[in-house]
Amino acid sequence: MKAICRIFAVGIRTAILTTTVLAGMASASGQVQDAGAAWNGIVNALPGKQTGKDKGASHSTDWATLASKAAAYRKDFPGSANARSAEAIELTALIHVAKGKITSATRKRAEAYIADGGNAVRDRLGLEITVAQADFGQAQHLSRSELLKAQAAHAQRLMSAYPKEPEGYGYQLSIAKAEEPGRGRELAEQLLKSGASEAIKKGAQRVVDRSKLVGTKLNLRGAERLVAQSRGQVLIVYSWSATDQGFIRLVKSLARGSEVRFIGINLDPDKEKAKVLAKTLGAPGWQVYDGGGLDGLVATDLHLVLPTSLYVIDREGIVRVVDGHVDPASRLSEVLAVKGGKS
Repeated sequence: MKAICRIFAVGIRTAILTTTVLAGMASASGQVQDAGAAWNGIVNALPGKQTGKDKGASHSTDWATLASKAAAYRKDFPGSANARSAEAIELTALIHVAKGKITSATRKRAEAYIADGGNAVRDRLGLEITVAQADFGQAQHLSRSELLKAQAAHAQRLMSAYPKEPEGYGYQLSIAKAEEPGRGRELAEQLLKSGASEAIKKGAQRVVDRSKLVGTKLNLRGAERLVAQSRGQVLIVYSWSATDQGFIRLVKSLARGSEVRFIGINLDPDKEKAKVLAKTLGAPGWQVYDGGGLDGLVATDLHLVLPTSLYVIDREGIVRVVDGHVDPASRLSEVLAVKGGKS
């Protein structure tokens, strides 16, 4: 879960920084040439902003240099339209330099910047996300459920403080997907009633629909025979794609001889390549090549919210677990321990 939310947060922080500085470049054109050159130097040092021969190459961001450039820009061009954005970039870079261990001085400056309504909304939002994610990264004492609760509170804070911006809604959706079904459904239903985009609401509806599968008979269009043949045994249904091959190793570790059967749902568009890959990886069980990603026929029946998902079905064909990718061995053992398939 930490990885999921961290990936999401890094992506939106980078997008916010890039959007902010590109918007500011237009105003920089009216400044003296030195100011424009200095600002371009900051822009080109941002994550994902390599150009020319460096474009597409793998580069790690030199946060210390970026912080220094942004601080120098503020000092040399205090009246520039980009000076305030430069401070947001400087503070973001300082937090990265400290590897998330925010100093008291940096935190004080960041909190003042976020509270100042005179600063651009996107700058304030991006910095607030950076601060929160740094704090979450240091919260090693929290359990998974405690961390999810804290992250959900942060998402709701973002939705309240920045209702017209998409990041808070998207963040809450990522948490809803990772939560246990009941809590995930609660968070998703909040999104359905919010000002979130239709794309976010579509994802939230999938979370709600997935939770409703628990306690119902498994139905997989096109794979009915496979499901029927597994009756009397515990069945694991898992989804996978070429981009998450490591998930196959996790699934294979759940083999329990004749006690457990598997159905794999491959989501890749190229079915022939997927068939070859399944053999190469030794993907366990019957394989269904859906071909449509999360919108494929079988994926839709499962209301998949993540490409790598794992469901556990009891001996009577009833869905018992829809979030088995979280602690899968324990979730499987719970179903196996129930004789006759009743839970």
